[in-house]
Amino acid sequence: MLFLFSTANGDRLDDARLSHQSGISLIMVLIMIAIIGVVSASAIRSALSNDQATNSIRVQNLARQYAEAALRYCEGQLQAEDSVRTPTLREGVLVQQQFDAIAGNSQGWAQANTWTDAVGSGGVANSRTVVPSSVVSSDASSTLPARMPECVAEKQYLTAGNADPDNAYVVTARGFSPDYESNNDGTTKSGSVVWLQSTISLR
Repeated sequence: MLFLFSTANGDRLDDARLSHQSGISLIMVLIMIAIIGVVSASAIRSALSNDQATNSIRVQNLARQYAEAALRYCEGQLQAEDSVRTPTLREGVLVQQQFDAIAGNSQGWAQANTWTDAVGSGGVANSRTVVPSSVVSSDASSTLPARMPECVAEKQYLTAGNADPDNAYVVTARGFSPDYESNNDGTTKSGSVVWLQSTISLR
């Protein structure tokens, strides 16, 4: 007796089953790729954000170091004999005025033109002193900022109404980050600027 078997239907079922499984596998692979892509993008954004924060702190610290160097330099100049000071910090150049803690913004250092006007144009701007490169460079690093730190000095009366009032030098210094840029009016366009101030009593 001869038996004949037909496998056509079975083959079609197997093909359909394999096709269905392949479709599910493809969907799973696509989902995994999408998840990996999202996680990778998030990790990249996080790394970039951390780098930006670290760089911001670094340039801010550099600006502060330059401001501190300018403050020390100008304080040293004002404590030296007048004849050996840098010309912009000699007694004949310094503007003298009454200190007013309430109207502090009336002081020369707070005026924008003090930092934008040319030296010699009058007022506190006459004392604006750009720190020599030797002050901010060292044997370990000869890199200089794009804009050198600077300072201004004012001679102020600390008490009023006395025949011999107490006087002081008020020194204001600014340091700039390597990426600092300013607008035409002196305001910051990009980068960082750090302001430091000290008072040196003359009595």
